[in-house]
Amino acid sequence: RYAHSVYVWDVGRPFIPYLVVDCHRDVPTGIEWSKKHGTRLFSGGKDGLLIRSTLKTDAYRPFENVRTTAISWRSATELCSVTDQLDREQIYQEFK
Repeated sequence: RYAHSVYVWDVGRPFIPYLVVDCHRDVPTGIEWSKKHGTRLFSGGKDGLLIRSTLKTDAYRPFENVRTTAISWRSATELCSVTDQLDREQIYQEFK
């Protein structure tokens, strides 16, 4: 599914895309940000399409689905649990 997507990355979080726009049927080959509207992205691909995407409505936000709880255990009856609370709204407020 994601081989034909456009990814927007936050270099401060290189482990997960900031936004994913799944709009092409083949490999995207170029992108251009809208100079007038900072939340619009134009992309072209090998499928021959030029697509305008609005990041507010067309983008998937993988970070919103990341689990913030982890559990680990050892066979020596030790258990560790970590829970973290994230303000996910603050992270994406510029696209709202």
